[in-house]
This record gives sequence, C-alpha cells and structure tokens, in this order.
Amino acid sequence: MNVSLLKIASKISLVCFFVVFVPISCEKKTPKPPVDFIEKEKFTNLVIEFQLVQSMLNTYNDTLLAIQLRDSILANYQIKLQQFYDSEKWYHHNIEEYQKILNKAMDILSEEQTRLLDNKSAIPKDSLILKESDSFKNLRR
Repeated sequence: MNVSLLKIASKISLVCFFVVFVPISCEKKTPKPPVDFIEKEKFTNLVIEFQLVQSMLNTYNDTLLAIQLRDSILANYQIKLQQFYDSEKWYHHNIEEYQKILNKAMDILSEEQTRLLDNKSAIPKDSLILKESDSFKNLRR
C-alpha cells in the first residue's frame, strides 16, 4: 500500500475511533477527576495502544481478538476498563487536555509509521520481524 495512503488511513482510523467509541458529553459542569484517575502520560499511551488495536481490527476484522488485546493492554497497565472510561469522561470535559493527548498520540503514531516504512526495505527477508508478521496474518482464535 502506498505510504501516503497508509498515513491517511491511520489518521482517519484514529479520528473514527474517537468519534465512534468516545461519546461527547453536553454537560456544562466539569466533573472532578475520578478517584482512580489515569494521568495524562499513561492515558496517552493507552490511546496509542488502543488505536493500534483499532487498526488491527480494521485489517483483520476479528472483534474477539481486538477485545482480547484491549483486555491485555489494560492488564499490562494495571487498569480496569471502568477506570479507563471514567478517566476518558473527565478528559472529555477538559477538551483542551484531551486534544493535547490526541495530538501527541497522532504524532507518535505517525512517527512510528514513518520509521517502520523507512526501515522496511532494510529488513532481511529471513528476519524475525517478517516471520512474526507473517504468522500474525494466519492467527486464528
């Protein structure tokens, strides 16, 4: 796939993820941060990882695998799904902070995509990276 098409698809996917999965609240009052609030840096990392899962879902169309990956990511960060939702709701009420998080996530994903595409031709054909990638394509539930 063309590099520019991948970049456009990645950006569209990130925007669609947040339009579909992140409801926008109309309440005027800004809530207090939840008791188990997820700090900005960790929340940004979660956004990045969830976007990668969403991209995988767009490619492989395997919802069960996407849910398993989501749960694995949350476990890795020692975060419960409700904790993520509660923090996400707080960030929605603080749109400037949320926009900074989304911008940073987009920048990091774009940089990583560029780095991977630039280095793809330098990876030997018998590379472990390619082998893992090929085996992932054949992954079944």
